[in-house]
Amino acid sequence: MNKTLFTTLGLLAALLLYVFINPHTSPTPVAAEHVSPAPAPAPTRPKVQPEPMLTITGCVNHPLQLSLSDLQRMESTEIKMNEVTSDGSFHGVFNYRAVPLQTLLNMAGLEQKDSTFKKLVDATIVLTDKQGKKAVLSWGEIYYSNPAEVTLAYQVAPIYPVKRNCQKCHDPEDYRFAMEQLGRDVPLPKLLVTGDFYTDRLLEGIVTIEVMDVRPNIAVDRQAALRSEQIQISGDLSAPLTVNNLSGYPTIDINKKIVGVGRGYHGLHSFRGTSLSNVLTAAGITPTIDQVVIAWAPDGYRATFSMGELYLSEAGRNIILADIKDNAAFDTGGKMRIIVGPDHTDDRDVQAVTNIEVINLQ
Repeated sequence: MNKTLFTTLGLLAALLLYVFINPHTSPTPVAAEHVSPAPAPAPTRPKVQPEPMLTITGCVNHPLQLSLSDLQRMESTEIKMNEVTSDGSFHGVFNYRAVPLQTLLNMAGLEQKDSTFKKLVDATIVLTDKQGKKAVLSWGEIYYSNPAEVTLAYQVAPIYPVKRNCQKCHDPEDYRFAMEQLGRDVPLPKLLVTGDFYTDRLLEGIVTIEVMDVRPNIAVDRQAALRSEQIQISGDLSAPLTVNNLSGYPTIDINKKIVGVGRGYHGLHSFRGTSLSNVLTAAGITPTIDQVVIAWAPDGYRATFSMGELYLSEAGRNIILADIKDNAAFDTGGKMRIIVGPDHTDDRDVQAVTNIEVINLQ
């Protein structure tokens, strides 16, 4: 037994000596590799939406590109609008900060370089939104009215009623719809026309304003006699007609202070006739906000009128086709003439009208 014990001890001693001489045969702990921690993800910044940009092009000397911030730096006015369109739909009551459209057009510098007629009373302004919808303004309704009547809004705030849930006078569903209109997002910039009773032309999210010369090639002859016995009504109509007289049309009387840009005050006069809209309706018009009306005389003098100012504005009924001045037929200047009651000047009054054309600009 002692011999066996000694043999066993000898083997253990030999094994220990071998390990001592050859340490690599024993598992050697491997130093842990240093691993750098993964970099922390960069903080995500909220995406900054680019500001809506508005361009002004067409018959201008200085095309413009403007942002809402640009509009905000300009002199502005506060405007309140109760928005109901001609189909009876309610679209909210809002307070706006807005810049006169006249200011922007002055910056662009209007000029109809290729026209036979250099006076701007026949210029047409076409505004287009992101969806391609268009609204038309005449040069006269921008420049011959107060600047604050036609503006471009860059800021909006809803006006909520004091009572938010008036069950006594509103069906709950109707009230919910009305409140949704007040809470909706209003795309800017937005056209405001304070003279319009119905707000169909309050175009939202406008991207372009184009100044157009819709009929630049009407012949101009300063020596032509201002005589006309009839008026041809044509264009975007279902029943073009010839007007020989105004009998049979509803009669309207207006008074006008005759003031010309060049020749000043020419007195207070009365006129009798019928609204231009009455004649267009008889010719089968279906008025839309992308239409413009142009009227001209034998000498090439002409002026434009937007369909909005004729049909959406209370003042539109005072844009008349007249055949009586101061209780007598015209002795000069043709049988019938256009008299624009709302304008501050008489430069859009067209004597001896021979043609009236309706043009769709969509």
